Amino acid sequence: MSAATEARVAEWSFTRRLLVLGGLMLAIVLSALDQTIVSTALPTIASDLGSVQNLSWIVTAYLVTTTSSAALYGKLSDIYGRRLLFTVSVTVFVVGSALCALAGSVPAVNAYVNGLVQLALLRALQGVGAGGLWVLVLSILGDMFGPRKRSEYISYMLSGFGAALVVGPLVGGWLTEAFSWHWIFLINLPLGAIALALETLAESGEPLDADNVEVTTVDVESGRVRSLDPETIEPHLADLDIEVDDE
Repeated sequence: MSAATEARVAEWSFTRRLLVLGGLMLAIVLSALDQTIVSTALPTIASDLGSVQNLSWIVTAYLVTTTSSAALYGKLSDIYGRRLLFTVSVTVFVVGSALCALAGSVPAVNAYVNGLVQLALLRALQGVGAGGLWVLVLSILGDMFGPRKRSEYISYMLSGFGAALVVGPLVGGWLTEAFSWHWIFLINLPLGAIALALETLAESGEPLDADNVEVTTVDVESGRVRSLDPETIEPHLADLDIEVDDE
């Protein structure tokens, strides 16, 4: 990232920065929570939907689409901006969660597709959204902060991830026993909505879309200073910290 971008982020108010980081933290919690909360309810889900034959696909389908979509989010975010793809990722994840909660509950669909198969397919859709959560959070943090500050804020995200891994099985067990297994998916709806609301309230746009980054270089032979279009340079050149006014 350029020093100019880091300086712009440093000028943000404490509230604005807190809103952005809070939204990113919730995205990480969503990602971690869903990995652990579902495993606790698998026996109950199999019992309710009346089949254990395809039970493993509830987890496998999610992991396959999560892994395969991660790289796609990274590339598309370079083209269309981090914030847009972050919004898409969280929205797809939340919609997928809502549909997962409805699996096996619609008689018209049950007549054609087994409830467990429905859940596996909808978990695949949920995984498409989950694939962008970690990728985009790390990309946004990399855009917002330089190497020294970046590690500090990534450690905050990892602490939230670790806490969610510990709390997830407890929450999953409690929701399943106190209500039903549907609530292990419904709980993602308010968390996802809050994450999107925090990013919107911050009015941050995309802190560092490629279109907003100005890179300046010095031609060693001629001594001339020139600005480069980010689309025409290699990605690693964006790490240059040279700050020269273009005349």
